[in-house]
Formats: sequence, C-alpha cells, structure tokens
Amino acid sequence: MQGGDHICLPIDDFIVHGPNGRHICLVYPVLGPSVDSVIKIFHHAPEKTLRELSRQIVESLIALHDHGICHADLRPANILLQLKSLDGRTSEDILDLLGEPETAEVVVRDASGADIRLPQFPRYLVYSNDFADVDLDLVTKHVFVTDLGQSFDVAEGGARKDFGIPRPYCPPEIVCENSAGISMDLWSLGCVLFEARLGEKLFDPSDISGPDDDEYLIAVTLILGKLPEPWWTNWDQSSHLYEAGSGGPHSRLVEIPGRLCKRVPDPRSIKEKILACRARGHPGRQEDGEVRNMTDEEVALFADLLEKLLRYAPDERMPAREAINHGWFTM
Repeated sequence: MQGGDHICLPIDDFIVHGPNGRHICLVYPVLGPSVDSVIKIFHHAPEKTLRELSRQIVESLIALHDHGICHADLRPANILLQLKSLDGRTSEDILDLLGEPETAEVVVRDASGADIRLPQFPRYLVYSNDFADVDLDLVTKHVFVTDLGQSFDVAEGGARKDFGIPRPYCPPEIVCENSAGISMDLWSLGCVLFEARLGEKLFDPSDISGPDDDEYLIAVTLILGKLPEPWWTNWDQSSHLYEAGSGGPHSRLVEIPGRLCKRVPDPRSIKEKILACRARGHPGRQEDGEVRNMTDEEVALFADLLEKLLRYAPDERMPAREAINHGWFTM
C-alpha cells in the first residue's frame, strides 16, 4: 500500500489499573523530532530533504484517503521523523544519545495554599526532547504520521462534529459550518508544508484567549480573499471590516481604513506571504540575517501547490494523489 509505511500504528497494548481507573495503554515506536524541525537540524541541503519528507507526508494521506480515512488532525506536532533502532541499548546508552530528560515538578495545593499529594496526579512532567543537540546520525529521513485519535471513516456516518484541530491548520468549513470531510486534510497539508518550509505559520489567528472565529476568518481572508456564499454573508464582521465588492470567492478584499488596526500591511496572497517569510530568514537558523535558500522558481511552484490545496470549496482542493506529482516535489 503506497504510503502505508509512513503511518504510525501501535505495536502493542497493555492495561493499567490506577487511582484514576482502568486504562488501555498503546505502545508506539520511539520517534524523533517533528517535521517543522527539519530546516533547523539538517544543515546540508535542508530544502531538498524537506521536499523528500513532504512527499512522504502526501504518500501517507494517499494511503489514508484511498481507504476512506480522514486524519482530521494533521499538523507538524503529529508528523515525526523515525529514529534508528534503540533496541538492545541500556538506559545509560539512551541517555547518552538523547540527553537527560528535562522535568518539572507537579505541585498541587489545597484551598489554603498548602502543598498536598494526591495519587491521581503525576509527581512530575517530562518535556519533549530537543533534537537540535542530538547526534543527527540517530535521526532518519523517514516520516511517520502519528496520532489518529481524531481520525474518522467517511463511509461510516460521514464527517464528525467534534473537531480538535488547532486553528492554524483548521479548514474554514469547520469554522463556518462545523462540518468537514476528507478534504480537510488537504487544507491542513497546505498549512503544514508552508510552516515546515518557511518556519512560520501561514495562518496565525490572534486568539490567545481561545479560539476566536473572527480572528481566524480575518487571518484567512487577508491572504486568500473573499469567502464563498453563504459563509461571507453569514460572517457578521465581513461588512464591518471590508468594503463591499462584486468579486467571487478568493477575490482580493479591501479593508475599511482603521478597522483592522494593522500597523504593517499584511501579505495579501500566498505568494506575497512566501516572499515576506523568505526575506526575513528562517527563525531556527543561528546566522543573523540569513535569507532562506528559496529560488524564484521554487517560490512560484510552492505558491501554485499551496493555492491548489487551500481552496475554500473542499471539492476544489487538489487530491493527495494529484498533489504528489506536483513540480515542487521533484524540482
């Protein structure tokens, strides 16, 4: 099955009885850094490496979509690189390879402020490993798409209604209709590829206090243009923020002066966003002022790929089987 070797499935399971009840625990392979770390950790030809890994992500979607499965939570944190086998190594060997884990004590206090110990709370938390300081010989160039906890079979009841995908990777049909199908993965794919390649989120809503539909729709429409109907009319902020226009979906919008409170003009297309990120340099690189190694040819191809994935209408998004043959992956 094409792409099946890039889907991370459990290799075992066991039952734990504890203070919080009975739990089924799944055992997965030990995996490495997320795909958005590639530019930071692979210093030799990272752009070519990233395109190879991105192709593997698309292959995993082909495998899922061919079987009617929507991942529904595709984001960099759920796309990890495989590590070389740790089998047979002692605990000391593994600590030498990966470093001592960073932990933080969990403190629980009662109403008076006194520290208390409760068996249902862990004693400490363990932070994710920083692979920037790990021997790269341990990290392979093989992608695993993980965390199928949100996935669903589109043939069994259609789309789900309780979506947990973070807003920077969330398609507009979830925000506007609270409904989505298999094409939501294609929108998320476009967002993931942009972030992995350029080190910044394509859409980064200003919703620090929690998901905010208006902030999400502002972030999306500034770059992708007008929403289709009835989403546009149903969004009560559309006429408050933008001037009336006769254009259709994806047509460029004109802000009403002073309504968006933007000090610096935002990029108004995917290509403009790519060029703005290229000029700033990758935040993960140490060299001051380094410009991302992205040629004009790649900019054009990458923008074309993302524009075909990030269509408002789900049925207009480029399927994974078609996307894998796009010129950006083979340049």
